[in-house]
Amino acid sequence: MNIWGARNGLAALGLLFLIYAQGPRVVQAEGAVRLRLLGGRLVVVPVYLNDQGPFDFLLDTGTNSTILTPELAASLGLRPVGRVTLITVGGERDVPRALLHKVAVGGSTSADVEVLVSGLEQVRKLDWRVSGVLGQNFLGRFNYTLDYDGRTVEFHGGGGVPPAGERVSFAMGEGKLIVGAFCGAPDPRVLRLVVDAAATDLVLFDDSRGSLALALSARSVGLLQTESGSGEARLARLRSLRVGDSKLEDVPVALLRGPAGHVVRAEDGLLPTSLFSAIYFNHDDRYVIFNPRPVGSAPRGRQ
Repeated sequence: MNIWGARNGLAALGLLFLIYAQGPRVVQAEGAVRLRLLGGRLVVVPVYLNDQGPFDFLLDTGTNSTILTPELAASLGLRPVGRVTLITVGGERDVPRALLHKVAVGGSTSADVEVLVSGLEQVRKLDWRVSGVLGQNFLGRFNYTLDYDGRTVEFHGGGGVPPAGERVSFAMGEGKLIVGAFCGAPDPRVLRLVVDAAATDLVLFDDSRGSLALALSARSVGLLQTESGSGEARLARLRSLRVGDSKLEDVPVALLRGPAGHVVRAEDGLLPTSLFSAIYFNHDDRYVIFNPRPVGSAPRGRQ
């Protein structure tokens, strides 16, 4: 099986994953867990695997797979059930895949979760304690709030009242959660962006449709590092971007060119969740709320 993926390390960019895998069966969804921020933006949560742990995992809404380091997979006694090809913007590599009987974050659990086994070298350069990535094949089975200001991830069981705020519908493309974002003058357009907790800055793909003339300024070049190689990305700033009822101004952006011969992407780029105070994810009805608030309260924003 060919698996599309991207894991990019850049001082202004961070870590990205876009990987397809099968979803697990949800057992229970409830409660809040504390998170810590790596580098001020990347979310790390404690995860229990097959009733062992906790282990520090990077929470990544931009990948559809959960990933373990080889060391952790060995300590859990996991046996590979096959291999897949992980393709990144820097190249490709084969990685084993395995099956976890149980994954738990706080009181929220799923059974029979497929995982990939990869070294995660770029992540572990930032923090050696991180031993995995928690992806959409776990997260996509829950409704939850990722709260940067409160430093929590709160999972919501059935029957709860959603928070207030504009509901932004999302589409699913190759397992990726994609929303529309409006870019203003002088080149107004709607951008299709993957909501990505492992991207530290806005990413736009500079593909065959041409460079995006989006009022970009202060251009420079940064080094892009991936699991399978490295390359360059153009760095700039975007004057304004509106997502739902949230408006972002003077946003750092990295322009990336995709691999040669790659088919047209379903998305135009990646939207970091850390640009917002919090995000409510409702996978049952396929919408998100950026900067959600309790019903009846005033809007809030992230400075």
